[in-house]
Amino acid sequence: MTNDMKFAYEYAGPAEEQDTTAIDLANERLANTPGLNDTTVRQFRTVGGAVVAALRTAEGEISYTYCFGCGERRELDYGWDDRAQEHANKHASACRALPGGVR
Repeated sequence: MTNDMKFAYEYAGPAEEQDTTAIDLANERLANTPGLNDTTVRQFRTVGGAVVAALRTAEGEISYTYCFGCGERRELDYGWDDRAQEHANKHASACRALPGGVR
C-alpha cells in the first residue's frame, strides 16, 4: 500500500464512517502517476520543493508532464518533448505544493 493510499484510509476514518471521497481522490492520483517504463526527459524543482518531470511513455507515443507535488498531469501528442519541457518549467515556477508524502 502506498503512502497516498494509507493517507486516504487514515483520513477516511473507521469503515462504518468512511466517506469514499478520500479514497477516490487517492486512487485518481495513483492512476495519473508515471509508468515504471516511461522515460524522463527533464526534471524541474518547484517553488514548494517537489519535482515536475517532462516524460515520454514507454512506447514513445505521448509526451507529458507530471508534478509530484500537486499531481497535475498534462498530456501532449507524439514528438512534443520541447513543449512538455516548457510546460514543466512554467508549472515548476508557480506550483507551491510540497513534495508527495508530506502532509
